[in-house]
Amino acid sequence: MPSRFSLVLVLAFALMACAQDPAADESGDLSPKLSDAGPAPYSSSLDASAPFPENSGPPLGKGCCSKLPGSAAATPPPTCGAGASPCLFGDCLAALPREGELRVTNEEVLNDAAPLDAITGAQLLEAARRAEMPRVSSLTEFFETLKPEQPTRTWIYDAMGARRFRAYSFIWQGALQGAVFEDESLHSLADIAEGAFRQCAVKQERCLFGSDFPSAQTSPRFSQWKKVSYRDAANIPARRRGQALRALQETQPEIKTLEEGLKHIDDSTLELFTFRASGSRASFYAWEYGAGDNAYGAIFRGDDKEAVAVINDSDLFECRLFEAPDAASGKAAP
Repeated sequence: MPSRFSLVLVLAFALMACAQDPAADESGDLSPKLSDAGPAPYSSSLDASAPFPENSGPPLGKGCCSKLPGSAAATPPPTCGAGASPCLFGDCLAALPREGELRVTNEEVLNDAAPLDAITGAQLLEAARRAEMPRVSSLTEFFETLKPEQPTRTWIYDAMGARRFRAYSFIWQGALQGAVFEDESLHSLADIAEGAFRQCAVKQERCLFGSDFPSAQTSPRFSQWKKVSYRDAANIPARRRGQALRALQETQPEIKTLEEGLKHIDDSTLELFTFRASGSRASFYAWEYGAGDNAYGAIFRGDDKEAVAVINDSDLFECRLFEAPDAASGKAAP
């Protein structure tokens, strides 16, 4: 029978073993071990073939992420969606803020009683496809399959990135499902599964031009500003006519000619701002005009026909150029 002293020794060694940190190295360092690889990499591309990793953070149970947006019950607890998510929208649809640089600007319930525009219809059907709803090839089938539930469209504004998004959500098979799109695009940027954002392909970025055109005009990032006003379409340089027409279509999407577009803007005057990125040879052309005392237009890089940002009531949207990240600090480069 073992002595009382031997039992005490055995107990002491057991306690020492429990206290020993298994992560301690040969130097006796007991500090937590971090992976040398760092966080999982992600791409700033909107290409769905390179999706972001699954959102991290607290468990996304149905009580946290499956609330319908817009209802009192949708207010999440303080910890809901509080993970270090690489997705611009965070973790949960219900946790999206109502104020701040990233915010919900409007929510509306959609139904089949009122006609929907073509973009909304196509986005709804794509959201249904992402949610794997069977036998849905038309809006009629979509609403019939969903009954008695109705989908919600949530408008999201990203001031830092000068972008706007539409999130469509609906109850399907007992869970909140859907998808997120950038404005009028038909390409899904994120799925909504049980109220949580999944397969998110957009991260937080700062638009190169800021959040509004007046800010770009005073930014030290740009220089060599020049302005020319046009009242006669014939005077617009041939290589810029396509850009000018695209800018006018921001408020008049149906127009086909510059002559037609000039008739319907304030003072029939279209202004062209040319400027350069400071310390660079990159040149930009911004077409701006008044429509109802508000400023509209578009910004182009060089001779590109596609806008890198559009001007809507002086604010910028659909930004396609962003500040380069500073590898050393993680902040945007000056």
